[in-house]
Amino acid sequence: MPFCAQCKRPITIGDPFCKNCGRKLGKRPVSPKDIPEATTKEKRVQGLGGWLVLLQIGFYWSIFAILDALCNGFLNEPASSFALIYVIGYAILLPIAMVLFYGKRKLFPLFFIILLWVNFLYMITNGFSFPPLTDMQLFSLYLKLSLIGSVSSFSIAIIWTLYLTKSKRVKNTFVR
Repeated sequence: MPFCAQCKRPITIGDPFCKNCGRKLGKRPVSPKDIPEATTKEKRVQGLGGWLVLLQIGFYWSIFAILDALCNGFLNEPASSFALIYVIGYAILLPIAMVLFYGKRKLFPLFFIILLWVNFLYMITNGFSFPPLTDMQLFSLYLKLSLIGSVSSFSIAIIWTLYLTKSKRVKNTFVR
């Protein structure tokens, strides 16, 4: 299909003017080979760069956080069975997320979005299941920290859900 030499849009053979920009067309239309690829196709942003670097940092930070929780947190103080199940579940799901991420699997964005929202639900349920506290100041502090954790978890889930569903980089990268 021939293209206008000025606006690079397709034209119909025999038209005296380009319907898009109005340029007078010569006898010889421009072929697609004469137009640089960058003007005929939208530049494809892809790869594990951009904002996806933050996910990679988060993956490795999470590994250390899980190890710390399993080794230090639960040994030094008793944890609820709910918290223990969550940390073990997260320790199982994190490597799966990393394999999907680095394998650029199409399933990764959905899997990670579900993981984010499960984390938010955990923050809400764990944050508001208070241990028996008799000191009102300690109770108030626990409530504030639970609220901060829930709000930050919710904010992170919203932001990454929007990015993973709307980003051209994500759509062009996770295709396998």
